Amino acid sequence: MKKILCIIPARENSKRLIGKNNKIFFNKPLVFWTLRFASKLNYIAKIIFTSDSKKILDIAKPFKKISRKLRPKKLAKDNTLMKDVVSYVLEKDGCEYDGLLILQPTTPFRNLEKFNLYLSKFNNENYYSVTTKQKSNHKCYIKNKKLFFSKKGRICYQTGSLILVSCKNFLKKNSLRISNSIPIIFNNRYENFDIDKFADFKASFNFFKKRRRFNDYFLNKNL
Repeated sequence: MKKILCIIPARENSKRLIGKNNKIFFNKPLVFWTLRFASKLNYIAKIIFTSDSKKILDIAKPFKKISRKLRPKKLAKDNTLMKDVVSYVLEKDGCEYDGLLILQPTTPFRNLEKFNLYLSKFNNENYYSVTTKQKSNHKCYIKNKKLFFSKKGRICYQTGSLILVSCKNFLKKNSLRISNSIPIIFNNRYENFDIDKFADFKASFNFFKKRRRFNDYFLNKNL
């Protein structure tokens, strides 16, 4: 069985939505929902919650399976790349892993059954990575500051719900974007929510509150 490390990154300061990781969402800090979800996953050897804030790290205290690691402020800036955070965590942890699972707290709406299936595929089949993607309403995209049009219709873009990569390939290429990937395209609207601005936060809250999906989704499927 492959040895998979789960990393949950949550920095203190954010420009678009101030303090979003610590912002109360259904009576709990936003990051709490990703921490709880990670603690229930199968196939995970270790979970590391990393932040530049001790206050945010304390949110993980109730979860005995989750290790808390403080990282320097220089790795919690607006221009900090996720791959640099992952490299830092691996270096400080000092252990070897077969796979890396990154769960971003700003995409907290995940289905436990689906994720265990993705982890099972990664564990048992010869894939280098599994990524989640969402179909865009547009047929164009920007790359290297240039506009391109897709010949295959609507384009897909990677979301932060799931990034699962081979640790060996990550260390070799220093990248979380690896070829030979299983692209998981979510058609379920709420699994694509990315809370980055106040409007996203409000829309997510209203979506679950109005449709009474919170109890069904969080309390039944993910427990």
